[in-house]
Amino acid sequence: MNNKRMFNKKITETDMFLDMSSGSQILYFHLNMNADDQGFVASPRKVMRMIGCANDDYNVLLAKRFIYSFDSGVCLIKDWKIHNLLRQDRLTETLYKQELSTVTEDNNKSYIMGGGQMPAECPHSIVEYSIDKVSVVKDSIKEKEKFLCLVTDVVDYFNSVMKTRISIKGVVTNRNIKARSLEGYVLSDFMKVIDVKYEDWISDPKMSKNLNTDTLFGNKFEKYLNQKKSMTAVDSVFGESTIKDINSLEYKPF
Repeated sequence: MNNKRMFNKKITETDMFLDMSSGSQILYFHLNMNADDQGFVASPRKVMRMIGCANDDYNVLLAKRFIYSFDSGVCLIKDWKIHNLLRQDRLTETLYKQELSTVTEDNNKSYIMGGGQMPAECPHSIVEYSIDKVSVVKDSIKEKEKFLCLVTDVVDYFNSVMKTRISIKGVVTNRNIKARSLEGYVLSDFMKVIDVKYEDWISDPKMSKNLNTDTLFGNKFEKYLNQKKSMTAVDSVFGESTIKDINSLEYKPF
């Protein structure tokens, strides 16, 4: 089997591909790297475990037809021959001849399932393909991708403010962000809480220990969100109204 693999920007720079989560995109590249010379991946679940991808990342690739999956557990890269077209004398034939017999090629060299039938999917993926069920699944995938984007943005902002390196995969972090998002809170709300409590606690050795996602995004989230920012040293001496008056004064030369 050839150890070198190539990728075609006609596939990997389309809106359909780039609209997927980073997890699905990364998984696609790794599946390609682990495919045989005809595009079959023997152990897609093993690849997922190697790089820490979730079932949802795999299911997105299935739903968007970037890969096909079979009852045997192997999967096939749909656009394999657009990425890699090997000379016949350099090609090592796939071991999965039965699966290969069920697919044909279109004019662009993309694999298509024979007779237009969808392949059987692996566990935790789409099983039936009525219009209603496909619609429900697609909506579910979109919601999960939207949530993943929220978690990524919140964690990135938290890390930038707190100078930390917490993971977007943290169980407590995901649980709290999901709970607050279900209550209707959005990214700007999380950012405000992070800013307010950072300013409030960072100088206090005892309270600064609470600058974590468990405390900030927990049950007191609404209280923190509605908390007014602490007054600065200048504010505490002169008062907010005095500062506003000072700022509004016009400079007049003598």
